[in-house]
Amino acid sequence: MKISDYPAITTISGNDLLLAETISDGAYKSLTLQSLSSLLPPGATGAAGASATVAIGSITTLAPGTSATVTNVGTPTAAILNFGIPQGSTGATGASGTAGASASSPIWIYKTSNYTANAGDQIIADCSVGSFTITLPTSVSNGTSVTVGLGKNNSSNSNIVSVTAPSGFPYSSFYINIPNTEVTLIYFSASGWSVIGSYSSIPTVPTFPLTPKYRFSAAQQSGYVNGVAVPSISDSSGNNITATASGTAQPTYKTNIINGYPALLFNGSTNYLDLGNANLIADPGDFVIFQVVNYAASGVISFGDGNASSGNWGLQLGQANDYSVAGGSLVQTNLTMSLNTWYIKAFARLSNVWKSWVNGGVNISGGSNSGAIRGVSGGYENRDVIGAKWDGSAQNFTNGYIAETAILLSPTLANINSIGAYYSSMYGITWSTAS
Repeated sequence: MKISDYPAITTISGNDLLLAETISDGAYKSLTLQSLSSLLPPGATGAAGASATVAIGSITTLAPGTSATVTNVGTPTAAILNFGIPQGSTGATGASGTAGASASSPIWIYKTSNYTANAGDQIIADCSVGSFTITLPTSVSNGTSVTVGLGKNNSSNSNIVSVTAPSGFPYSSFYINIPNTEVTLIYFSASGWSVIGSYSSIPTVPTFPLTPKYRFSAAQQSGYVNGVAVPSISDSSGNNITATASGTAQPTYKTNIINGYPALLFNGSTNYLDLGNANLIADPGDFVIFQVVNYAASGVISFGDGNASSGNWGLQLGQANDYSVAGGSLVQTNLTMSLNTWYIKAFARLSNVWKSWVNGGVNISGGSNSGAIRGVSGGYENRDVIGAKWDGSAQNFTNGYIAETAILLSPTLANINSIGAYYSSMYGITWSTAS
């Protein structure tokens, strides 16, 4: 038998052994192919090879649409791989995000009397009536701040706002008497209160824009502390018209009621202030009466003008309506005023048309009337009162707060808006342009 008789055996590798067994006549008896490795004994174990390492080399951004690349710039056993990463295509525009919060100005609180500050307070002091003290807080942690500024003083700057710390808090008191001066203090646990800055950027206390016939302002009263009964209030117009109350008629002085300012609290049953026969209202001329008021009960009256005898009232401002008997007939404006809410309200006669405004805006018309208030028979305005109406006696008492009452003669619409804007700035009540 010849090898050629085994056509499938065409290649013999270096590790294969061709084994042939012959017979005497020279022919092959058999022919086998066997791996050499199976015939030899195992070799000795070789030495351990070096451990391979892989490190990251550079990473390069490729043009969009190209293929990523990896290149070994090291050795087979110490590879250093450089990567090429194609830039992605520009994505579609995402949906618009929600609007962020608007930046806000610091919130200043106005004070006209002694006050114990809270952590973080920014206080504007109004010393135009008298001096008082701001006491720094006791419940404080490291880094607590309080800012005190003087927004207004008397003409000679002789009044002061003192700043002091409670017992046990290291600090030396100081005072401010120059308007538009501000001091910021910070509490440090190791050393107590420290002044860290003095500036001249604080808001000023607003000034009444016109010369009224009469103005009562709780913020302009001096000598009263929180919770005391008020026997009299001064006139801020310069006309020296004093309103008085005695016994159970006295309202209560309350501090820090609206935007840091005080107000008078009327009890709804006996409290009112008597202006006497001050002849406050022009008749039959134009005038406007303003009040900053917060009613706690429906149907009550916060300003009244009437005769000494019963049945001879003339003009009234109230929670539900403003009205007047003028030229012998009733004119009335019906109002929508929620309870326990602060309002700037105005009632006016302009060119013989009666109008009311609640926080400004479009007027509520009561119609036209050019006659004298309460008609031609008998006198009018024998008595003006704040906190009730007058009909031979005080009636329909206010239940709630009154912070301001002002009367301006011969006003224009621009004057009304000027006063409304002043009260808005002072008390933080929105006033829309009156029309």
